[in-house]
Amino acid sequence: MRALVVAVALSVCGCPRGANDASGASSNGSSAAASSNACWPITPLTLEALEHGAEWEPIASLQADGTFVRTEGRKVIARLANDQLMLGGDPLTCDAARTVRAGNAVKEAQYDAQDAFVDARTRIFVRDDGEIELTLGGEPMFDGGKRRARVVGDVVHARRTAELLVLVTLASARF
Repeated sequence: MRALVVAVALSVCGCPRGANDASGASSNGSSAAASSNACWPITPLTLEALEHGAEWEPIASLQADGTFVRTEGRKVIARLANDQLMLGGDPLTCDAARTVRAGNAVKEAQYDAQDAFVDARTRIFVRDDGEIELTLGGEPMFDGGKRRARVVGDVVHARRTAELLVLVTLASARF
């Protein structure tokens, strides 16, 4: 299971240039600077799915302390701190070159002009209104009709973090 979490997280992580110095260490001096310059700024977010076409149900959240929690059972999924996603043994990190590292595994991750994550198999975009556009393996996961999901919170200032919440939740279990 851990291998699946790492594989999915690697396929969806990315970082804008300038978030970390060349060594990969955060160049942020204060917590205020850290939140504004962070690759994945920590801000409370909640992932919700539309149930039965009428009611939004919380699935997972990112807490103010950087903990990702599944709503059912309050299970901790992962932890985010200093632009590192902790998934168990090795943290995933993103650097100024948009490279994500987990131990010796390296994978390039890119964001398009809209700041959506895009790779060969995955596209995740959280719109300003929180609605999620997700494509896995070329197939749209949400059709904009009855199958819908959204992220509630400050998506505009933490879009990559909102997309990371979607990815970590998908890796931990289906929703």
